[in-house]
Amino acid sequence: MVAVFNEQIKILAELQKIDWEIYQLKKALSVHPALQKKIELESEKKKAGLKAAEEELKRIQLKQKEKEVDLQSKEDKIKKMQ
Repeated sequence: MVAVFNEQIKILAELQKIDWEIYQLKKALSVHPALQKKIELESEKKKAGLKAAEEELKRIQLKQKEKEVDLQSKEDKIKKMQ
């Protein structure tokens, strides 16, 4: 009788351990969607920032090209005057 009782206690302790592990896994799973959403939002912000930076780069490159054309035009005028 005592041996059966001890065996039942061991089984209950093992079940309690498994139940605790299940609880911890469910808790972790409930955190992950929130974490995933946060990461997605941060990613979208960074993508928007990258797109803005790329557009600014294109604008600056265009302005630089305009300045280079203007400079070349002025250099050509100087050469003609000499």
